[in-house]
Amino acid sequence: IQYGPVAFNGMLQNIATFPAKRDLFELESSIHLYGATAFLTQYTAIELPLEIIAAGIFSLLFAYAAQLGPTATKLGVSFLSAVCTLNTGESLSMLACLVLGRNLSLAVNCTSALLSIFTMLGGTMSLSPPRVLQWFNHISPIKYAIDNLAYYCLTGLELQCTDSQRRADGSCPLQTGKQALK
Repeated sequence: IQYGPVAFNGMLQNIATFPAKRDLFELESSIHLYGATAFLTQYTAIELPLEIIAAGIFSLLFAYAAQLGPTATKLGVSFLSAVCTLNTGESLSMLACLVLGRNLSLAVNCTSALLSIFTMLGGTMSLSPPRVLQWFNHISPIKYAIDNLAYYCLTGLELQCTDSQRRADGSCPLQTGKQALK
């Protein structure tokens, strides 16, 4: 499932716009034009609609390109998962930019490392990571996006296999989406 890379797109969106806006805020804040709350409110008001548009485009392309047979529910889950994942990448990148100050390359590296870990733990690369990483995984929105999509896309699905994939008794290893979820 391609929802891990969506978070990286959010990081790239943030890196492209946030540092310059942060620098302008620091200048204007130093002469007491407005505070941090006003800055974060206006930044969110500008960026959230762009995230929603990007997530909408991604969801439509993903649903039809992957031939999910999208229903309104599947498309809605896909869209909300994309918005949350995109926002996660942007928010973590913003946090890294704020914490690490002017060192943009370090912020990008830290954010990329964290998003890579979240992507690997999302449930498509590693089904049984070590216990410590399983606990860490519970704060990953990517995990929840993949879980939601897997549930809505695999429930009620009948699976087929090729002759080379069949067991000795002629049956397929997985016959339903429910078995794949287990």
